Amino acid sequence: MEPLLASKIVNALIANATPNFALYTSLARATGLGGTLGEVQKAATESILSAFQEYYGGLWVGGKASLSPNEIAFAPNALNRVVHKGDMSFAIPLADVTDVVIEPSYFTKIIAIQTQCGAFKMRCYGATKFAQTIRQARERANNHPPPVS
Repeated sequence: MEPLLASKIVNALIANATPNFALYTSLARATGLGGTLGEVQKAATESILSAFQEYYGGLWVGGKASLSPNEIAFAPNALNRVVHKGDMSFAIPLADVTDVVIEPSYFTKIIAIQTQCGAFKMRCYGATKFAQTIRQARERANNHPPPVS
């Protein structure tokens, strides 16, 4: 296991994040909101999330970003693992990172990690400092690639 250079609690923009509506339906029944009212609420929630996903290009998912000497990884927190379908964890090799850009936003800035395949976006407090740490790790990774086995 690689040493950890830094980690941050973040919200990551996940393009294919899919809410677990089966869980929502079960919770609605358990709280007495099932039936017609529950279906109306479910439809309204689906509509709102769909519009949000279309506008932002995904859903913001809470979790943890971990930076090692060779990659930046994201893992959703326990709550988001429950309320979304599938595994949204992933890692990007630092050798694939072409740029790290700070984008303005409300409350917290957004870190856009650019690759040739697209951008991974995350927002967090202390984004400027974390972005600089990612840039430095990327430079070290590119100047000292891991040995080929």
